[in-house]
Amino acid sequence: MVKNEMLDTVDTTLFLGLTLSAKLQWNSHITRLAKRLSSAAYAMKRIRRLPNKSTTRLEYIYKYLVYVKRHIESFQKGATFITLTLGIRTILLLMKPA
Repeated sequence: MVKNEMLDTVDTTLFLGLTLSAKLQWNSHITRLAKRLSSAAYAMKRIRRLPNKSTTRLEYIYKYLVYVKRHIESFQKGATFITLTLGIRTILLLMKPA
């Protein structure tokens, strides 16, 4: 109760870019990250058709490497080894087609 109002209980919440679950597991965050990387992979496939290869390379760096590096660092700080391994494996499998 806050200021005489009842608060709702939720399974997950987004806080500072991280999806936190009620059980403090990374599964929901990895799922959200996988969706974002999947859409980035689609964009990469479309950009790959452009004749300018440096544009494609810059897009890859922006869409994947920067985003993934930040999230892997956050996984390393708070994840168990098994969750970390599964999360990174999911991310790398999405990166492979791009």
